[in-house]
Amino acid sequence: MPTPATQPRHLCARGFSLNKLPATTTRQRKGLCRNRHAEKKMIVTMSSKEVLKRRAEARFKQEARALDGRKAMTEYEAQVLAIREKTARLKALRLAKEAQAQTEEPPAKPTKRRPASRKK
Repeated sequence: MPTPATQPRHLCARGFSLNKLPATTTRQRKGLCRNRHAEKKMIVTMSSKEVLKRRAEARFKQEARALDGRKAMTEYEAQVLAIREKTARLKALRLAKEAQAQTEEPPAKPTKRRPASRKK
């Protein structure tokens, strides 16, 4: 029996190694992965150019999604920073207003006088 280092490497259509499976599994003996339909389609109907084209398209889509994710994260961080700055500015204004209100004496409240009752 060949050792794992000298054993030929079998890959399914999605690139997973089948050598990691136990020797008693039927998948390894047949050389197929879980998605038999995809592997048969790759082997029988698709030429290598079609396979390479699909892989390139998948890679392009993956890179586009990663770029969109980075842009969204940058926008999110900018929004968080703006909110923090605004909150700090408003807090400083509130504290200044409260400090000013404490130092100033409150204006005297005018007392309400009842009008003199009329005698009839």
